[in-house]
Amino acid sequence: MKKQMKIAVILLSIIYIIVSCKNSTDSGPDTDPNQIRLLKTELGGCNDDITPGKIAVEEDFRDTVITKIMNGTLIIDAGLNYVCCAPFTTDCKVSNDSIFINITDMCSDIYKCYCKCNCYYTFRFSFDNILKKEYFYRIILNDPRVGSDTVFREGVINNG
Repeated sequence: MKKQMKIAVILLSIIYIIVSCKNSTDSGPDTDPNQIRLLKTELGGCNDDITPGKIAVEEDFRDTVITKIMNGTLIIDAGLNYVCCAPFTTDCKVSNDSIFINITDMCSDIYKCYCKCNCYYTFRFSFDNILKKEYFYRIILNDPRVGSDTVFREGVINNG
């Protein structure tokens, strides 16, 4: 029994370390402490449940990007109308005063991934270390049906 507990604790520790490293945005000791930094990404809307048959068809929403700064945290909310059941992943790179966000549809076979409806997916990106200045952002949609990357939205956030 004790041996099984030790094994369970070790496995949980390994999983925790892997997840923590994967979500980390710190690139090491050379990271600029004044550099804007991704805190977390939250997926919502149709990202919450992509199980066929459980998809709630809601009223039509427009594709949107809303930026706001609350309590020293920059929040970029993106809303995207897209085919149901798409398996999305995101990634974010920060360079100086620029934020580059990729939203990628990971479907490798369009005949096996998608459902026959449209959904509204939401993505919330939260950043800290926001300074009193302007930040440029660009959100790229990687859509395998198109075969190329598309600029979903880009703009400037003024925190001056």
